[in-house]
Amino acid sequence: QVWITLARWHLQHDDLAAAADAAAHLRTLAADDAETALISFEVGLARGDLMAADQAIEAGLAAHPDDERMHLARGLVGIRRGRPEEAVATLRAGLALHPRSSPLLATLAELLLERGDLAAARDTIDALIAAVGRESPVVTLLEGWYLVERRTWLGAKRALEGLRPL
Repeated sequence: QVWITLARWHLQHDDLAAAADAAAHLRTLAADDAETALISFEVGLARGDLMAADQAIEAGLAAHPDDERMHLARGLVGIRRGRPEEAVATLRAGLALHPRSSPLLATLAELLLERGDLAAARDTIDALIAAVGRESPVVTLLEGWYLVERRTWLGAKRALEGLRPL
């Protein structure tokens, strides 16, 4: 727990070398732990080393296939690598295990909106609403974005203006 806390503290303070050192210590102590994979992933992303991030999360996913955080992280690697199809498939695999996961649903909806797949984005936003309700600012943002993509300007304006105070 100390190495996890130390690694995250260094990441928050942009000391990437110290964060990498803490992650290395963590890997020697608990190589198969889910938090080890996630910390190593975060350090790899922060350092711009997608290969290290990908390797860390692949190991984490192999050891913890039911952990929704692993699927989300793997999807983020696909997005960063410019492989949206891979990211969508990974997020959907995670949702097959965790159909009400708001982080997976929100990330998938965002990716689908970016790709212009409005029908699938609408379905994903509806699933997110079923999971967390309409009051979430994330839902409002995604619905506003969806309405912009559909060129429903008045509805989009209302939705997005409601987020302004936040």
